[in-house]
Amino acid sequence: MTNETFEPMGLVDITREITKLNRNRKRLDDMTDRLQSALDAKRDLQGQVSADYANQLDTAVKRNESLWKDGYTIGFENGERKGYDEGYKAGRDSEMRASEQRDRELLEEHGIDVDGFCDKMVKLVEDHEPDIDEDEPDQYPPEKWGGTK
Repeated sequence: MTNETFEPMGLVDITREITKLNRNRKRLDDMTDRLQSALDAKRDLQGQVSADYANQLDTAVKRNESLWKDGYTIGFENGERKGYDEGYKAGRDSEMRASEQRDRELLEEHGIDVDGFCDKMVKLVEDHEPDIDEDEPDQYPPEKWGGTK
């Protein structure tokens, strides 16, 4: 039990406090409604933006797919399948060379000797590859592995 003191209130004071509470409750309800309306509007807007973006993306995918199919079909019908494949391979090879050059330049920018690094990696792999030559008697020394060959 706490030592609280209660002061008696008159009917007018109680009525005034209840009026304040009711006013605050109405303000709270109003603010809650406004917040809910704002959230609903935001959700609707996001849904609309998402739908628009999805439609644009779908349209772009369909357009690109139809362009690709048309080009493939025309090339195939004209007996240019070989040319199409060679062109694709040449484009892909060019893209890979450009990518490798960008990687090399980036590594060299950071002070990494690419050729030396590659040489070290090749040597490291060679040093750690198991030597599986059954003709070598020292491959499985009995004192190390137990048993005989």
